[in-house]
Amino acid sequence: MSAAIFCYALLSAGAATEIDFDTDVLPILSKAGCNSGACHGAAAGRGGFNLSLFGGNPAADYDAIVRELEGRRINRADPSASLILAKPTGMLDHGGDVRLEDDGPQAKLIADWIAAGAPRKQLRELVSIEVSPANLPLAHVPDDFQLQVTARFSDGSERNVTATAIFWPADEGSVKVDERGRVEVLRAGRQHVLVRYLSQIRVVTITVPLTDTPLGLTTLPRQNWIDDEINQTLVELGMAPLPRAGDAALLRRVTLDLAGRLPTPEELRAYLADAREDKYERLVKRLIVSDDFADYWTYLLGKRFGLGSPTCDVEGTRAFQKWLRVRIRRETPLSVLAYELITAEGDAHQKGGANYHRNRADAGAEASLVAANFMGVQLACAECHNHPLDRWTQDDFHGLAAIFGYLERGEVVREKWTSSVIHPRTGEPAQARLPGKRHLQWYEQKREELAFWLTEKDNPYFSRAQVNWIWKQLFGRGIVEPADDLRDTNPATHPALLQELAADFLQNDCDMRTTIEQIVMSEAYCRGASTPQSHPAATTFYAAYPWRPLSPEVLTDAIGDATDSRTLGQLRAILELDSPVVGRGGIPGMAQRAEDDLASVLGRCRPQNGCQVGSTEGNQLDQLATQLTLLSGRALVDRISANGTWLPTVLEQKIESGQIVAEMYVRALSREPTDGEAAHWEQELKKVPSEQRAILEDLFWSLLTSREFATNH
Repeated sequence: MSAAIFCYALLSAGAATEIDFDTDVLPILSKAGCNSGACHGAAAGRGGFNLSLFGGNPAADYDAIVRELEGRRINRADPSASLILAKPTGMLDHGGDVRLEDDGPQAKLIADWIAAGAPRKQLRELVSIEVSPANLPLAHVPDDFQLQVTARFSDGSERNVTATAIFWPADEGSVKVDERGRVEVLRAGRQHVLVRYLSQIRVVTITVPLTDTPLGLTTLPRQNWIDDEINQTLVELGMAPLPRAGDAALLRRVTLDLAGRLPTPEELRAYLADAREDKYERLVKRLIVSDDFADYWTYLLGKRFGLGSPTCDVEGTRAFQKWLRVRIRRETPLSVLAYELITAEGDAHQKGGANYHRNRADAGAEASLVAANFMGVQLACAECHNHPLDRWTQDDFHGLAAIFGYLERGEVVREKWTSSVIHPRTGEPAQARLPGKRHLQWYEQKREELAFWLTEKDNPYFSRAQVNWIWKQLFGRGIVEPADDLRDTNPATHPALLQELAADFLQNDCDMRTTIEQIVMSEAYCRGASTPQSHPAATTFYAAYPWRPLSPEVLTDAIGDATDSRTLGQLRAILELDSPVVGRGGIPGMAQRAEDDLASVLGRCRPQNGCQVGSTEGNQLDQLATQLTLLSGRALVDRISANGTWLPTVLEQKIESGQIVAEMYVRALSREPTDGEAAHWEQELKKVPSEQRAILEDLFWSLLTSREFATNH
């Protein structure tokens, strides 16, 4: 018996007149694709017929099928002639082609429902679905297996719904799955198949070792509990990790990640000379309490919170920057920071946190920002219809927006009596709502209720969103990626680790520094950087550390530090501190304007140009303007050759060229040249002694335009 016939046999076992529209008819329409975004589930529908996306609004779908157009879409006297059947079965022309077999069990079920009067009795509600197998290890590829989907309903019944479930692979090049749930795995690694039935979605995880060589869990290096889950996954994948990075590479990596700058030559030499076993731990603890850490992580959080938006004036932006930095210096828990931001109000030039509400133009945009920042979800996907891949509804989006619709966003941020948010489905003012939780009553303090709910210990979203964002700052990708799109249908690479990090974050009172310290102390963080020979998945599963482009501001400062041409520095210029500190070796003659221009070409986004400061997730080295600026622009050449910068200064001191070459590598790449590199440049300098200055300038230029310099790795 086929899965489809089996499904219909179960339905027929009961009274045929008891077919339920919500749980029997809608799944068939979903399986046929009738309510998908490419068909009648689109926001504007198709051919004058509009269904809710994936059956998210059964009441509206029932009205559209049974009552609209004076009921012409159904024919109780001749059910098979009903438009709802005649078009998808091909009896009438249909832009969506044939979607149902005219003599199949699913078309017969719909015909029986119409013959019974096309009722909507709401006999039961879907409670959950179970997919078997849910997690499957396979020994080799290709291989195949069958999925089974069981639905549980509110009346206590269970049903095999494999025939009307929807299946699709996360990566079609790695996995094939047919409409019956038969899965064919084509590639080794960690693969996923998504399964939908009505509003419920589950993810099936398939793991196939990448090599035939087994790994022993006890043989993998471990520094702390973070490594346990990562090592377990590496064992399952048969992926051997790279050895620990060298001292110089680790110093550069962690200094860039924690302080946003290169280590100085003095710091490098002192670290390499330190023979203590705990020197890395001591380094981390020193960096994490430094002013540089406060500056850099203020910059990162500012990017995250929309700092520098064109909707906020300069005075407000400056006040917000200072407000945020004070809290980072005071080690304010992120839960307290979130509560203060959501509830902030008053004169935005004096109350810096109030500018959070001015960094977006309207309540809907702020709702999207709040959901991304403090829930890690893309709630804007539910603005026009229920989220197609998550639990969020239009009520959730517009209800959260309504909370911020009560705000005036002028220089003084304050509450007003009514919300400006209109629900598009009803045309009435949207009722304020905690997403996925409950509607708020008129007498409740809306933002206070939201802030309290988000930051209470049992909130399922806040802690996961924060640790996933922190992880991304340190590895270049989140455990869930994109980092602000946490949902079941976007699986984490290490689900248990994400939960453990979130629990530890809560246990440590949402202290950002504690989470950061534990991550950078892990063996996963300290591994060697990936090589051309590394498997493409090595960085995804942390068998190797990734190469990550430096942000425009950090790259500009790094160029300034390496060449001794930095004055204020991009990060401090962004933060606009009361007492800016001149960068090491900074010379008074080098204008900050030149650094601003260089950072802009490297990818820095300026608010007056209508974009968010720091919005670029890395320097755009693949863009032509950036490459030309670095390769042939005067900005970099001037920093190398201008009087008062590092290279002209040491040349005037008649320092031996070999020492200059070694120092260049230290300043730019935080390492000594290899024997081969040193020998090569020694030979080059001997060829034309009269051109030593030009050769050294070319060498310095090549180092500062190299991938090794422009990335953290």
